[in-house]
Amino acid sequence: MTVVAGGRRGRSPTQPWRDDLDPGVLATVVGRCLGEVLELADWEELGRITGTTAWICGHPRLLSSLAFGEPDYLDHVRDAVPVLLGDRLAGPGRSHDRSTSHRGMPAVEERFPNLHAVAGYVGLREWLALRDPVLFAQVYGPTAGFVWTVGRDASAPPA
Repeated sequence: MTVVAGGRRGRSPTQPWRDDLDPGVLATVVGRCLGEVLELADWEELGRITGTTAWICGHPRLLSSLAFGEPDYLDHVRDAVPVLLGDRLAGPGRSHDRSTSHRGMPAVEERFPNLHAVAGYVGLREWLALRDPVLFAQVYGPTAGFVWTVGRDASAPPA
């Protein structure tokens, strides 16, 4: 696993998502990150953390397509995203409601109960800040307060 600052070994306790974040955008970002940073052992560990080990190990192509570097790997990662996040709206006939819950929790956290665990494990916030600042602003907000030192090795622990 390519661990970025704040990732697996340095999780941030909260992920300040935008309140109006489209869950589809977030799922896409999570999928891109998982596809780029996870290795075989990471999938198994993330499965234990999210309670999805049986699904991951039972998927007919996810782990084998990664192991053999096959071009359809990202398609299988996209299959895994709703399962890993615990998507409460996954499945046929379910709508994609973007409203906030009755408890005032942002819709993405209500819809994806495993979101904090997955995002913390892969260092989603830091990964996205390094890869796509525009999309980072869509997910976290334009003033998310992220500062990087020029030339700093992203795999090094924060100073």
